[in-house]
Amino acid sequence: MQIKLVDSKAMTTLEHYVVALVTGLISLRTLEGYHIAAVNLGILKEDQECRANTLVWDIIRLRKLYADQIDAALELLPSDFDVTEILRDLKTKEVKKTKSKSKGDLLSGEEKTV
Repeated sequence: MQIKLVDSKAMTTLEHYVVALVTGLISLRTLEGYHIAAVNLGILKEDQECRANTLVWDIIRLRKLYADQIDAALELLPSDFDVTEILRDLKTKEVKKTKSKSKGDLLSGEEKTV
């Protein structure tokens, strides 16, 4: 499996920072959901369940901090700045990139290790 890391040094504008905060907030919501699902499924031992609950509370706290930081940063940007439009563009680019990569892998017969 290939994991793509983002180079934080590539960030050059407040707009980039806001987008990074929003995508981070989305990731935090996903992580929170996984921990809650694991607890609800009953698949964890007692100490793991306690740790998962602690992680959920910490994630909730982090989400609040992220939301506050996003609001504060948005106040510094023009009112026409739209995070959802940028995220939509990023998603479209990523889907196209993934599709073309998948087609290339299938055509070349490459085998990927996960």
